[in-house]
Amino acid sequence: MTAESAELVEETPDIGEEALQQVSSLLQRLIPADTVEIEDIFGNQYRVRAVLPARRQVKVLRHLEKLMQISSTGIDMSEVRQMDVGNIAALFLSLAENDDVLDSLCAAFQEAHPKVVEAAHKAQPTEEKADVADLFPLEEVIGGLVPFFARLASKMMTMVGSMTGPNPAEA
Repeated sequence: MTAESAELVEETPDIGEEALQQVSSLLQRLIPADTVEIEDIFGNQYRVRAVLPARRQVKVLRHLEKLMQISSTGIDMSEVRQMDVGNIAALFLSLAENDDVLDSLCAAFQEAHPKVVEAAHKAQPTEEKADVADLFPLEEVIGGLVPFFARLASKMMTMVGSMTGPNPAEA
C-alpha cells in the first residue's frame, strides 16, 4: 500500500460507527429525559417517570406483543423496538381502530401507569369506574407508552455501540 492510499484509508470514516452515533444522538433528543406528561379527559395533568421497573416493563411489553398478534399487520415486536418514536406512535394510532387493539393498548397503559389511572378514576364525576379508553384520549394512551420503547431502543443502541467499538487487538 502506498503512503497516499494509507492516508486515504485513515481519513475514510467508519460509516457503521458514524451511523450508530447519529441514531443514538437522535434517540437521545427524542426521548424525554426523566418524565412523561399525561392529561386525562378532565384536564388533569400527571407527570410520571419515563422508566418502569423491569418486571412491570415486561408486563407492558406482553400486552403490546398481544396487540401485535391481534392486529395481523405482520409486524412483530422486534421490528417495533427498532422503530423511531414517531413511527411507533403512528403504528399504534393506525392499529387502535380495532377494539381489541385498543383494549391491549389500554391494558398496557394501565400496567405502566396504575397511579395515573387511579387518579383519573377519582376525578371522574360518576362512581362507576370507567375504562382507560374512557378516561384518556388515544394520543395520551399512546404517548404514555412510546417513551418506554424509545428508552429501550436508545439503551440497546448504546450497548451495541459499546460492543462494536474499536477492538484493542487491532489498535
